[in-house]
Amino acid sequence: MLAFVAFLRKRGKGALAIELVLLFLFVWWHRPQVLWAQAAASPPLRPYIDRVIITGNTALKEKELIAEMRTRENTIYFSFFRPWVGLYQFGKIFPDSSSLRNFFQLTLGEAPAEFDSLVFQDDLARLKELYAANGYLSALVEPKLTYLDNGASVRIELQITEGEPTRIQSLKYVGLDELDVATQQELKQESVLQLGAVYNIRDMLRERLRIVAFLQDRGYAFISTDSIRAEVRLSSGNRHADITFFVRLPERLYFGEITAVVHNPVKPDTASDLRRTVSDGIQVDVYSEQYIEPYLIRRSVAYRPMQLSSLSAKRETIRQLGLLGIFESVSIRDDSVREGRLYTTIDLQLLPRHQIKPELRIDNRNNAPNFSPALSYLNRNLFGGAESFTLAVSGGLQPNLGARTQIFAGEEIALDPIVYNFDTRIEYSVPYFFSPRNRLVALLQYSNLQDAPRRQQSVLFRFRSQIFPNDFQQITLDFLEIEFVDIRLPNLTEAQLEDLFNRGVPRTFPRNISNRIDFFFSNLPEVRRTIDARFNTTFEISGALPYLFGAGFGEGEAQILGLRYNQFMRISVLSSIGIPITGNSQLAFKVFAGYLFPYAKSTSTPLERRFYAGGPNSLRGWGFNLLGPGNNPADSALAVSRLGSDIKLEFSLEQRWSLFRTFGYSSGIVIFLDAGNIWARQGENALSLSTFLEQVALNTGLGLRFGTPIGPLRLDFAYRIYDPSLPPAARWQIQKWQLGSFQFNFGIGEAF
Repeated sequence: MLAFVAFLRKRGKGALAIELVLLFLFVWWHRPQVLWAQAAASPPLRPYIDRVIITGNTALKEKELIAEMRTRENTIYFSFFRPWVGLYQFGKIFPDSSSLRNFFQLTLGEAPAEFDSLVFQDDLARLKELYAANGYLSALVEPKLTYLDNGASVRIELQITEGEPTRIQSLKYVGLDELDVATQQELKQESVLQLGAVYNIRDMLRERLRIVAFLQDRGYAFISTDSIRAEVRLSSGNRHADITFFVRLPERLYFGEITAVVHNPVKPDTASDLRRTVSDGIQVDVYSEQYIEPYLIRRSVAYRPMQLSSLSAKRETIRQLGLLGIFESVSIRDDSVREGRLYTTIDLQLLPRHQIKPELRIDNRNNAPNFSPALSYLNRNLFGGAESFTLAVSGGLQPNLGARTQIFAGEEIALDPIVYNFDTRIEYSVPYFFSPRNRLVALLQYSNLQDAPRRQQSVLFRFRSQIFPNDFQQITLDFLEIEFVDIRLPNLTEAQLEDLFNRGVPRTFPRNISNRIDFFFSNLPEVRRTIDARFNTTFEISGALPYLFGAGFGEGEAQILGLRYNQFMRISVLSSIGIPITGNSQLAFKVFAGYLFPYAKSTSTPLERRFYAGGPNSLRGWGFNLLGPGNNPADSALAVSRLGSDIKLEFSLEQRWSLFRTFGYSSGIVIFLDAGNIWARQGENALSLSTFLEQVALNTGLGLRFGTPIGPLRLDFAYRIYDPSLPPAARWQIQKWQLGSFQFNFGIGEAF
């Protein structure tokens, strides 16, 4: 450690701060004995907990056992590193009740864990009960305490002997004679419990809840867990369990008349505002001056009078009404039961019809602050049928704080002094396109971008359907997308443009007439998930519709009404997985692959559809869109990388630690590794197996995450490991690392 500090002294500016930090780490965290050296001189009444070590457990994970105990060690890394205890101890140098002391001890720090023998004995009993609840009735937990530093600290070792588990020998259900034979068989076939499986309390509770949900969907609206009693008989020395569920069925009910009440969002409901309609067994009462189409509500209700009462039908009704996007809250209450009928009321609280939303987005594209204010107007119920209308205007401005020139094809070109963008968007969407979960969306958008070396204007019209098969999936289908694009490269000379054309950049920039399908899956809505999974794939084909209808056959370029159009296909796949490692850490990785190619009469691909690499959500060791393609030389990388390429492969790996909280939200640090690049399909910088490894860029780094109400604030400091744009002898960058040579990125939300 001291030798490393001496080395840092030679590194120049910034070394003093690092030296102080490392000395602080050395004094407080290098060894537990140092942390408690003062306590060792006069042993405390309660020694500090050095480590808690658990061995012999196979049926239950260590984190499950630790979660059951109140006797725990402090947060520790690498078997000795206790940073948060160090910060807590550091806070003692400040006066009592001072804000700095509270900040270090209550916000950042962690108090040293003390050993309490009474609490520890209770923990042993809790572990025994935990094993019994999981079917290991004969499990033994044997503790061993080793006192260190003259009794100042204690190391706790728990040796667990699990023994043989109790297995389910028979399973019976009593009290279901009222159900028909087919329904009884269905209930038994879907059982959580299986013969021969290990008996445990958790599955018993899950099975009881499943029985309740099963019967609630078949007319027994008021059945509850109190209506079900479980009996377990043990035999063969606790090796076998015979389980019987006794079910007491309540009255079977059918739905009666349904009342839906739309409440006024700004004032109490009054009779003078009431508009009532009755149809199809559903009464709709609207207490609002805002017009609401009653049929819109009726077709969202998933149940009708004289149908068997069903909890699933109620939940689906709440879901479908919520998808309309005009209600702040939706709830269903049971009013009364008369003559075997359940009468219900659906309460609907409207959202404000009009909304004006200002926004300010900040990022660091091009390695300089980019400010993007936006203002949008939303009408949630334009014509009374939950149609939404959005008018949005946004812009971005970024002074060019870096070099005013760049080298391209061996020549120096001038950069635009200001980078800016302007977008305006009109969007209209209608619910219920073939299904209550779907929406039909029409979009008209104008965009203007100036970002050296290109200036781009575009007008986009899109006709889209959004489909939600369930809570985890979304399918986006673009029936038609027409985009007019004008891209100019005013900073380049004719020779430089010719060089670009030789690299596959088109000479003219025609129109895109596209169809697209996008599939997105995320399991984040699942509360009991064990991993975080996300998958997104997109397929786009441009020029197929006019080509199929004859606008493009024959000699010459593909045209429609005298206007050229592109013909290309674009495929991309993104997959990310987050795997919990311990209670406060997660290992996450991302894989992205994209391929773009022309077909029929097109020979090049449009810039606006190409892939780009580098930036906060890509390879963080490079600036925004400044990597590649392939091993493109560094002297022209800045210009060429901004024009993208047709193939992209990326991989990212992150180890995330949640260490403290800010604003009540989880915060911590991230160590990451990014790899990948973009490539051409053919010619210079084409993707090839023989040169693939030498063209894959690598970077690593450290990130900070600060929790906020809108998502984690992300600050990433990345260092290049391997830079394919440099000459072969200079590509490995590790030996050139300096403290201040990082690439900085920031944003809101995780990188993937």
